[in-house]
Amino acid sequence: MAHKVALASAAVAILLFMPVLQNGFVAWDDNCYVQENPFIRSLDGELLRESFLKFHARIPNWHPLTFVSHAIDYALWGLDPRGHHLGNVLLHGLNTYLVVLLVARLARVGRERAGRAQDELRTVTGAAVVGLLFAIHPIHVESVAWIAERKDVQYAAFYLLSVLFYLRYAGRAGATGVSFTARIFHKDYLFALFFFVLSLMSKPMAVTLPFVLLIIDWYPLRRIDGKRVWRGLLAEKIPFVLLALGTGMLAVLAARAANAIVFVDPLGLRLMIALESLVRYLGNLVYPYPLLPFYQRPRSVECFSAPFIGSLLVVVCIMVLSLWAAWKQQRLWFALWAMFVVMLAPVLGLVEAGEQAMADRFLYLPSLAVFGCVGYGASSLVARISLSPKRNNMVGIAAAVGMVFVALLMLLTILQIRVWHDSVELWSQVIRYKPNAAKAYLQRGNALLDRKEFRQALADFSESIRLAPDNAYAFNDRGVAFAELGLLPEAIGDFTRAIALNSMNPDFFRNRGTAYRLTGQLVNARRDFQQAEAFQ
Repeated sequence: MAHKVALASAAVAILLFMPVLQNGFVAWDDNCYVQENPFIRSLDGELLRESFLKFHARIPNWHPLTFVSHAIDYALWGLDPRGHHLGNVLLHGLNTYLVVLLVARLARVGRERAGRAQDELRTVTGAAVVGLLFAIHPIHVESVAWIAERKDVQYAAFYLLSVLFYLRYAGRAGATGVSFTARIFHKDYLFALFFFVLSLMSKPMAVTLPFVLLIIDWYPLRRIDGKRVWRGLLAEKIPFVLLALGTGMLAVLAARAANAIVFVDPLGLRLMIALESLVRYLGNLVYPYPLLPFYQRPRSVECFSAPFIGSLLVVVCIMVLSLWAAWKQQRLWFALWAMFVVMLAPVLGLVEAGEQAMADRFLYLPSLAVFGCVGYGASSLVARISLSPKRNNMVGIAAAVGMVFVALLMLLTILQIRVWHDSVELWSQVIRYKPNAAKAYLQRGNALLDRKEFRQALADFSESIRLAPDNAYAFNDRGVAFAELGLLPEAIGDFTRAIALNSMNPDFFRNRGTAYRLTGQLVNARRDFQQAEAFQ
């Protein structure tokens, strides 16, 4: 039964996201990963060398298997965005299928280990609800509709497969009476390790898996019992942890090569931003409107501000209630909360990488913890209704409420898919709700430049400079807009300002040199071109 529900949920996911095929590339990583990436143009040794063995200044991530995936898409579709979008949609469908099977398996194991009788109706209901939410929730649009986020839907597929094989292993060779050597060389354990490696090579965010497996050991597997068992369980995770540590080091090196890691904010501020972001993630799952492609990282957080105090209270309340439930032998709630926090931990901003405070795409797998709460509630409701003498009326009411809720989520997902139609619409969505986001004006200005709408681009660059006057790229890009409009003195002034803010970018010198040449200032032009060549 679970397989049929899984297939139905996967079909819903694929059909709902098919409008993504009408979208194009967006000028935000799509160009780096696909459009302007020479290494994906052929499936050969150079692709493998550049993907696995090298770090790139424009790509602050180490995810070689994702490069290979993009190369396969390029071999099939070239630069037709529909083919690249189709790959993301199909992977989302596969992930939905795996989610239903995983939730059903966890539910059955939980009832078995707790000594309760199996209830297939509750199991299938809970799995169906979680699978449907995963399939249709608008929070997942960013992961599916953004071609550059292939890494997200791809790592998730291998992550889910690894957990599924681990559950098979834990139910067979993972028994405490089996020798440790026999356990770690069991085929299901090796498959779990293999898919973990593939997940890591798709996106380093998979490093959380060993800790998630320990949570699953605690509940629903209930394998943790005494120091001896603890030692065995930890020993099982050593290969996973070593792989995670190695991948984490590669991810840091890749980010450093692209100058994507900075430690500008003090640790206290980063902790406060992480706490607020954690609660905002919960809020976006419960009330997914509006969802923005970019959430600006705040420059400061007040200790006694209402958002911070409110976030602190929410986290403390959830922690206390989940611990109290665990003490009452209701382990599910603490396990779900722990999974949510653990899976988000790498992207909560404790290590600064980029200008964003949070991102919807980071919730692609962690959202399962919240969906699990809803699935458990729905399955409990179904169990109560089935025992009620008024079950016919209650079934009708529950079905009506559920259909309205599902229809609303689907509508929000369709609207969110349109946000990712092109670069201008993408950044206009951010500006609509966050008019002080300097990066949004800068990015939309560049999209308008590509459309040759130079005056509109000029206005956006000027607004970006007003909001963030220390951004060298905004001055450089406004200089390009001035030059396209024939306003060369203004262009030279902006290029000069960009160089004053960042004298290590050869493009700034090259652009100013071109402007000097067009105005007949050949000596200055020659000097700038020589300076640009010196960086090569």
